[in-house]
Amino acid sequence: MLFNVWRPLPLLIFSLVFIQNLIAVPLLISFQGQVLKDGRPFEGAGSFKFSFIDSNGQVVWRNDGVVAIGEPAESIQINVSRGVFSVVLGDESIANMAALNVNSFNQDNISIRVWFNGGGQDFDLISPDTRITSVGYALKAKSVEEIPNNIVSEASLSSDLKVKIQSISQLEQETAGSKEKISILEGKVSLLETATAKISTLESKIAALELVTAKISTLEDEIAALESGASQLGGVFTSVNPVEPGHRKIHTFSADSWSSLAIQNAPSGRFGHASVWNGSEMIVWGGEYAANTYLKTGGLYNLAANSWSDVTPLDAPIARSSHSYVWANGELLIWGGISAAGPSNTGGVYKDSTKSWRSISVNGSPSGRYGNGTVWTGSKMLVWGGRNNTGLLNDLFVYDPSTDLWQEIVINNNKPIARYLSSVVLVGSNKAVLWGGVSVSGALGDGAVITLNNGIPDSSAYVSVNMVGAPVPRRGHTALSIDDKMIIWGGGKNQSQLYSDGAIYNSVD
Repeated sequence: MLFNVWRPLPLLIFSLVFIQNLIAVPLLISFQGQVLKDGRPFEGAGSFKFSFIDSNGQVVWRNDGVVAIGEPAESIQINVSRGVFSVVLGDESIANMAALNVNSFNQDNISIRVWFNGGGQDFDLISPDTRITSVGYALKAKSVEEIPNNIVSEASLSSDLKVKIQSISQLEQETAGSKEKISILEGKVSLLETATAKISTLESKIAALELVTAKISTLEDEIAALESGASQLGGVFTSVNPVEPGHRKIHTFSADSWSSLAIQNAPSGRFGHASVWNGSEMIVWGGEYAANTYLKTGGLYNLAANSWSDVTPLDAPIARSSHSYVWANGELLIWGGISAAGPSNTGGVYKDSTKSWRSISVNGSPSGRYGNGTVWTGSKMLVWGGRNNTGLLNDLFVYDPSTDLWQEIVINNNKPIARYLSSVVLVGSNKAVLWGGVSVSGALGDGAVITLNNGIPDSSAYVSVNMVGAPVPRRGHTALSIDDKMIIWGGGKNQSQLYSDGAIYNSVD
């Protein structure tokens, strides 16, 4: 039996959650993932072992409490439901779970290593290790709600600030006949010191002094009002959320964090699906549940309500995975991909305002394919290249959803070689940039620019992308555009040689 987690696809999901204030309680990390058994989600009780590894391969924590290289001696029993498991690392109430130590996060690169046993004699090491991203290091963050005593001294104040404080002292002497006024004045000076300390911690020293100066000006006005019996002011802060008269909370910062999406009514687990944002909801459709098991269902996730609703299956396209998709003018366009019958040349348009589907014409459409480049040009969906059962492709088509018509654009001059798993993005308002992918000879590092006229490709010639400073050849990378630039990241030469770098391509007219 094979237990695995398919790393290139989003089957292993984990999150690091800031559980409590670091000073008050033990450190806890919520860890969640998915386990496959023979390609399908595992179900039942499983045994897990966990350790933290630094960038030098040294162990900094293990669930059995022994800091040593190798597999922990003790395991943790976790129930796995539909392939999903979750555990709170560092929770000593769990059998064989050691507490976490904040010193484990002193390095920039810490990864989680996991062993799993689904009922056999040996544990399987899940590889590669999963790196803890910056969210995990929020555990090291200090609270900025309380400022220690004696942080601000007289030596750290500016000369202007000292003069103003001296004027306050003089005013204190002039009002010596009124104990009530002196007490209020002392409380206000204490308030000033506390506010200065909080600002100095959160802002640069220059910005802090400017804010303190403004606070002193306000203090002088309040003291003037006090002399006429206008109001009573509070003393020093005793809480991070003061409510007494005269108190002002200056500022507070929150650490970055993750939050979970609702799971009720959520679509079933999948990969190779489409996902777009309509302005208030995320639309998810299609994909693959397991090898050769395709889906034609989807869901709408409402961010404000943290809730899911179904995408209607009525008139939806046939089930598929690895299909092309674009979001344009309030509509999700789905085309191509792999279905149970093989590469598809069909598609559909989901109109968000009516929550309904209509089909895309197959008359004049490209041949069925997957792994092609697709981009919205402003008025048309552009489809380039890809792969089908006969081989690799390098043809070019555009589809107009307003007329439901396809058009093939023939450009023979400087035509790129056939490929799939390449990227196509819109740069500026009139250029589609094709780059990378894989040909019959391997990963590619070249590309071409397609000039657009009113969203339609110019058939005169492809323009080669400058190769100077380009990233190494790769396929399956991500690409996006910002103004007249294209950003490339990730991908790989093959599944065993992946890249964690990228580059920016600057298009010029």
